[in-house]
Amino acid sequence: MKLSRQTRARLAWIKSFFKASWRFEDYPIDYIDQGESSSDLPERLQKKRWRADLLGAYYLSGLGDDHRSALDDAKRKYTDFVATGQRMPRPGSKPKITFASDERVSRFPELRDNFIKEVLQLEWALVTDESSLWDFHTDTDNRNMYLKIAGVYGVDVSHIISANLADILNGIMDEIGTFPEDDISKAIRLGRDARARYNMGLPRTTVESVSITFLTGLLNYLTAN
Repeated sequence: MKLSRQTRARLAWIKSFFKASWRFEDYPIDYIDQGESSSDLPERLQKKRWRADLLGAYYLSGLGDDHRSALDDAKRKYTDFVATGQRMPRPGSKPKITFASDERVSRFPELRDNFIKEVLQLEWALVTDESSLWDFHTDTDNRNMYLKIAGVYGVDVSHIISANLADILNGIMDEIGTFPEDDISKAIRLGRDARARYNMGLPRTTVESVSITFLTGLLNYLTAN
């Protein structure tokens, strides 16, 4: 008879007190069939069929197309984690829930909240220093997100390959200096950047392409008034 997940975790926890150190084999493994992924999802969102959970260290769960590959992936993650010098939790113990830091994304709270509403198109979202654009769409790349950021803020952040939100917010603030940025300052900044690139013989950037409508509309408004 197969012991329940909870019973195996308790047994592993008790046995751990009789050992000076713990190895991978001391952590009970539970195999979870995650089912097949929908073929409509992009490749980056396709999940592996099997998951090998380490009871007491779920963040090191392995993924694979079968039991063997999932177990091998869990072993690799375990080895990499131990190599960092971090202490493994006691086998069978209940994992502590920890949240990623939000110190960096909270440096500019007004910009962060505006970004969530105008770029991510959400009324509210939990974002941390680990969050990226990839977490908020199902496209195969971030092109549409980069275009939206350029349209809203007049800043090209497509060079931030990681798409990390903290890096993007910092990149925006480096360009605009203050938030919110008034329309006049934005127009002057975009005009200055476009002129500099033209003088250097550089191709038009994403920001310049997106912002032509904005600049034209602002000039028409100023002329009329």
